Amino acid sequence: MAEGCPSSQKEVQVLSPATTPGTTPPPSPTGPLGAVKVGDVVTRGLTVPVCAAEFKLSDVAHLLLSTDQSAAAVVDGEGSAVGLLTETDIIRAYFQGAPWDCRVGEWLRGRGAFSEGRAASDGLAGITVLPDQPLQEAVLRLVPPAPWGIHLLVQGMGGRYYGVLGPLSVARAAAARGVASLLGPSAAQATVAEVMQSRDVVPVCSPGCNMQQVLQALLASREHAVLVADLRGVHGLVTARDVLWAFNQQIPRSAMAWQRFANHPGCHKLKRRVISSAAPLQIAAEAMSAGCGLQHLVVLEPGGMEVVGLLSPLELMRCASNSRPALKKPERAESSGTGAVQKQPVRVADIVAQRETATCSATCLLHDACSILLASGRTAAVVLDPAGTVLGVLTENDVLQALVEGVPEDLTVGLWLRGGE
Repeated sequence: MAEGCPSSQKEVQVLSPATTPGTTPPPSPTGPLGAVKVGDVVTRGLTVPVCAAEFKLSDVAHLLLSTDQSAAAVVDGEGSAVGLLTETDIIRAYFQGAPWDCRVGEWLRGRGAFSEGRAASDGLAGITVLPDQPLQEAVLRLVPPAPWGIHLLVQGMGGRYYGVLGPLSVARAAAARGVASLLGPSAAQATVAEVMQSRDVVPVCSPGCNMQQVLQALLASREHAVLVADLRGVHGLVTARDVLWAFNQQIPRSAMAWQRFANHPGCHKLKRRVISSAAPLQIAAEAMSAGCGLQHLVVLEPGGMEVVGLLSPLELMRCASNSRPALKKPERAESSGTGAVQKQPVRVADIVAQRETATCSATCLLHDACSILLASGRTAAVVLDPAGTVLGVLTENDVLQALVEGVPEDLTVGLWLRGGE
């Protein structure tokens, strides 16, 4: 975050190969993404956050901050995972006005109507992955939006907790192994501009917004990042980590958010998190993985101060899932002999690729499917079986019809498509 946009180029250290200390050329690819296992990229040890059902949500917020993670496993006394709690849960609990002393178990049992976290009663099978499963298969389950968000529990034999897989895991793997090993050979020469979120689609709040307004904007953004800007320019960036701190400090939702964040001693000034749009993707992955809560990077035009986009670990995960078009620079349209620009025909695939296609599994509950549609901004979701085969399409009309007919709450999407038999 920042108190204001720096006024001169010299004040900003734009991350690039020449200015990033300790960076090295991207290492040689270690093989296709399919050869990388989930266990290869999930952090284990003391930095892996775990909590118990008796923990307060505010305690988990502090835990995530101190470990620089975005999700924690809820474990029982034997060390087996029984639930998953993420930064999205903290943001939503804050937004819904959950009590400061709300317990993890209470939240997972249904205090949040659309909580991302899952408890054992919901069945953990849908949100768990084995350490020896190919990474790409696991990533495909997280992009596009799933009811449980963008994290999976990694469990070993006997249900023992192994770790949590999320976008930051992919970013750190890309930094350590080289982006080419995860995204393909073309990624070794790819730049930030080819994968970033354009500024025109990044949520924006004014410096005068209160905490509740910022929380609402963050929940509308899967990247959990909001630019703070007005007519004078971009003042900074608010991320989920800022909200974790605010929730832990019990700052009222009516308080002016930017004033509190900008004056927080632990906040990140804008000049610490900027990167040039021309910077190699490898440099961006290394910057995201450096720790200290700098997972989100504000993208500047090359050699200038204009903010042109935002880059987060989620963009790298989307690339790893091949949900984005192949990494390549846009080609210029060729001119005819008369000087007129030849327009390229618009394909259905070109239109679909502009936004993620929402998907859900056949075993997904209907109310979870509603969460998918809301999170993706789509009016329909493709229904897939565990092997990825398309079974049908669930639309908002289906949801409305189910509400009118009063179908059971535990009805799955698959049963609904088969007529509720």
